[in-house]
Amino acid sequence: MEKSSIIKWAMEQISTIKSLLALWPSRRVIADDTGASLDAVNKWPVQNSIPARFHAALLDSAERNAIPLTAGLLAQLHDHRALPAPDSEEDAA
Repeated sequence: MEKSSIIKWAMEQISTIKSLLALWPSRRVIADDTGASLDAVNKWPVQNSIPARFHAALLDSAERNAIPLTAGLLAQLHDHRALPAPDSEEDAA
């Protein structure tokens, strides 16, 4: 499979931080590779966000673990404009 096909597949299959992190062998590997605590890594899917200070290390880890993550996909996962609008003002707060 050529690189562009792999990237296209990844962008179609990975729609949340949780689905992204599930591609690693374990969250401990993510923590070790990024320098984040295991507790912090476990919070990322709950918050559906990875702090920007870990993005470069996560991209490096993805490459070492043959995970098809690009900076563009990582940015897309954090683009909250792509999320559905809240149903009420209370949800927006």
